[in-house]
Amino acid sequence: QHLRGFISGKITAPDQFIITGGKQQINLDYLQWKCQIDSYVDGSE
Repeated sequence: QHLRGFISGKITAPDQFIITGGKQQINLDYLQWKCQIDSYVDGSE
C-alpha cells in the first residue's frame, strides 16, 4: 500500500543528490525516503 504511488508514478522519489554552490551532496530527503522504502521492502515495517 505504501509503495502504490511510486509504482503508479503518481509519487516520485526525491532526487538522490542536490547541488548547492557548485557542490554535489546527498539529499537528506532521499536518504530518509530510501530507508523507509527499504524497511517496507524487507518487511520490517
